[in-house]
Amino acid sequence: MALKLLFVFLSLWIVHMVLGKTSNFEDDLELERQLKILNKPPIKMFVTKEEETIDCVDKSKQPSLDHPLLKNHKIQVVYVLADDVVTEYGAEAHMWVYNLTVPHGLYSAQTLSIENGPDDHLSMLHAGWGVHPTLNGDGLARLITSWTGDAFRNGHFNTRCPGFVQTHREGTPNHPITPTSTYGGDIYEVVLHVEPDRQTWNWWLVVRHATAIGVLAE
Repeated sequence: MALKLLFVFLSLWIVHMVLGKTSNFEDDLELERQLKILNKPPIKMFVTKEEETIDCVDKSKQPSLDHPLLKNHKIQVVYVLADDVVTEYGAEAHMWVYNLTVPHGLYSAQTLSIENGPDDHLSMLHAGWGVHPTLNGDGLARLITSWTGDAFRNGHFNTRCPGFVQTHREGTPNHPITPTSTYGGDIYEVVLHVEPDRQTWNWWLVVRHATAIGVLAE
């Protein structure tokens, strides 16, 4: 059953990362599966002004669609009609964005969070921005998304595993956010909105009130 909106909060948190995993046969199979996903050749590659390399793939062949629950999935398209404006679903957050100096091994994030269910089978999604020097090698603020349906035993983070279905070229998880705020100077914010699709009950991620850039698929 899809997530029901029970609790929404903004959180600013710093989490210490402990990296390490025992290698075994199942791990090798999982690594091979992930490599097959990552090795799909892009149609086009380009470098942004922030020197980020973006791989463009056919939207019907993006890695997220390798998720077992998305087999034979059809890419959804969201249409905004005048009648939709009067009824509001989901949640929205306006967040001030900063590039931060974060020590290696730590990361900082501010997210809009929605959760439901008991602690041992918690369903939760996050959307916001974060600085993750261990993952990205810099202190840039980037768009982040994550989702779990079983209290973090499984799930996805950004586009590093199946779960986020890209539907628009306006933005993508882990892409740097510009411009950013400065202490004592100009303030810039990112506006994020998440709302359920009333047919599939997957969750749309909308930026700047208007552009649905992708679906957090369950």
